[in-house]
Amino acid sequence: MEAARKSANDLEELNHVLRDQVEQLQKKAAHYDEIVKISAAIKSENEQLSRQQEELSRQLANETAAKKDYEEQIGKLTAMVRDLEHAAAENKMQLAGLNSQLKEQMQADLAMERAVAAKEREMQEEFRKLDRENARLIAELEHFRASADASSGKNSGNIKEQTV
Repeated sequence: MEAARKSANDLEELNHVLRDQVEQLQKKAAHYDEIVKISAAIKSENEQLSRQQEELSRQLANETAAKKDYEEQIGKLTAMVRDLEHAAAENKMQLAGLNSQLKEQMQADLAMERAVAAKEREMQEEFRKLDRENARLIAELEHFRASADASSGKNSGNIKEQTV
């Protein structure tokens, strides 16, 4: 019987060891299930992050291309602004030259106008002198005619007397 007890004790001890191992295996299995769940969650999250990374990479590529386009446009616009500024500077110089020419022309026109006005005054004075001279000559001519008529009247009487 002692052997039976020993055998029963050995069996019970073996049972206990096996129960402990079963418990440990159940804990490991539960832990493994958690690890599998966590791994699946991590894998899902990793896939989601990969999709986000791909989307962000596409956005970055689009943004980079847009930035390059904007930089090219800025370069072209900057060149246009430089050209316009250069043209504006040239136009400003031309305008200054034209203003100077206009001022000179206006001064020349004013000087010419003054000279013409002075010449007109001089001509008017000359006309007045000529009018006075003409009036004097007409008066003198009339006087000579009157004298000639008077003399011719005397001569005509003398001629009549001589013809009779």
